[in-house]
Amino acid sequence: SFNHTVTVGASPPPAADSLRLWLFDSGGNHLEQPELKYHTFSPAAVEGYRTLSAKLPKAGCSLAYFHIPLPQCAGLQPVAGQQRTFDAALLSGMVPRPWRWEPFTSLVRLLGKDRVVGSSKLESGLFAALAERADVRACFFGHDHFSDAVFLAQGIYFAY
Repeated sequence: SFNHTVTVGASPPPAADSLRLWLFDSGGNHLEQPELKYHTFSPAAVEGYRTLSAKLPKAGCSLAYFHIPLPQCAGLQPVAGQQRTFDAALLSGMVPRPWRWEPFTSLVRLLGKDRVVGSSKLESGLFAALAERADVRACFFGHDHFSDAVFLAQGIYFAY
């Protein structure tokens, strides 16, 4: 099911200076299938967002919050800050051989393959829904504790 939304503003209906917050449960560890890494947004939550977003009066600005980043953030060049998930994996020994040694780590960076995110391997459809509805201007998430970056994709900012 859809998780939660709240609109903050002077009075109903939402005015140009109102703010709508969309709060999503992005799931947790995928214990049944560890290769998928994490659960993702339920189809009901994505459809609930689509339906409610179309039904509610437009707010001045809409922001979304969830814990685990969308897989579409992988490979994006930060517009601000640094994406450090690959560096954290290097330090913890989680990068497989030979990619953890030079000159291979430089090659990984050169090819942009260091721009990884700790996201589910499952596609939820939330990114497509956000782009389609075009009401959410920015999404905020955590999860990759070493990253402090902002990305831009299809007119939506994504930030750690």
